[in-house]
Amino acid sequence: MKAVYDTNVYVSGLFWDGPPRELLRKAANCSVRLFISESILKEISKVLGESFDASEDAINHAITTFARISTLVYPRESLNVVRDRKDNHILECALESNSDYIVTGDKDLLVVKEYRGIRIISPKEFLEVLNK
Repeated sequence: MKAVYDTNVYVSGLFWDGPPRELLRKAANCSVRLFISESILKEISKVLGESFDASEDAINHAITTFARISTLVYPRESLNVVRDRKDNHILECALESNSDYIVTGDKDLLVVKEYRGIRIISPKEFLEVLNK
């Protein structure tokens, strides 16, 4: 099963117990083929630094870990699908990697529900899919 996690899944998984943390564990254990792009890594870095005041070392450790459990892709297609335009890079990564799912807590992405065969679901829903 191939997936792209939105930034909020990575950040939530770092700081709190719950479905996002379990999904990071599943990716680390190769239960999910996780894909990521440079723009997602940059967004994670920005959120950790600006919203959580994380140190540069902590940010670098997180980015290294996320890159290790993921496959880096370089999206070639630029999209303008999501209401919040800054979320389009998540769709672009999923398309480039031919992912089955986008996992997010972002309402702007969740309302899309499906794009070119890629299902867009919450972390809780994705855990249910994986545990079937």
